[in-house]
Amino acid sequence: MDHKIHLSTFSQIEDSTYERFQLMRDRFFEPVCSFFTKAGIKPNHLTFLNLLMVIPFIYFLSGSPIVSFFVLLLSVILDSLDGCLARYQKINSEKGALLDIGVDHFILFSVVLAFIFTKTIDGFWGAAYGLNYMLMIGLVMAMRSMKLHVFPIVRSKYYLYGLWALFIFTGLSYLDLFLVFFSIYMFLTNLFLFYKLRCSLS
Repeated sequence: MDHKIHLSTFSQIEDSTYERFQLMRDRFFEPVCSFFTKAGIKPNHLTFLNLLMVIPFIYFLSGSPIVSFFVLLLSVILDSLDGCLARYQKINSEKGALLDIGVDHFILFSVVLAFIFTKTIDGFWGAAYGLNYMLMIGLVMAMRSMKLHVFPIVRSKYYLYGLWALFIFTGLSYLDLFLVFFSIYMFLTNLFLFYKLRCSLS
């Protein structure tokens, strides 16, 4: 839902860009939000529905990866919609934002684990990517909550989803190369973030 500054997963430099993107997204989904509001649908309903998308995604991944792709696409849309709906209904809150962030990254971690289990990606680099991603987001949120400056970081989950889509539709796989590059990038990023956070506490 609405990502207030102290719950932000973005750097200060990215805030204005994210706010403009958020405004455009809200306008695009306004007719859908109006329909959902009239139907009595709340943002948390969409958030929990999004959480349930993990089940069909994993179920279809081995036998029908194209079906899994459309389930993941629906999950991405739901992730966008719940925040738009909360702002439309003027009930966006810190608790809702935290729930949304938690569900969003639980889904990412579940996707990575499912890829490892089905041998879609290398197990070591998949685990390194998932763990470093979660640590990076946690460090950014901690630093923003403490009003510390955060340099811009690359959040690569949609690149991962896109490369997986390329693989299932064309057979071309750049997933492991992607995982190696971003695992190293995020590891180094986390070292810098942790060092800066530790220095602020000294």
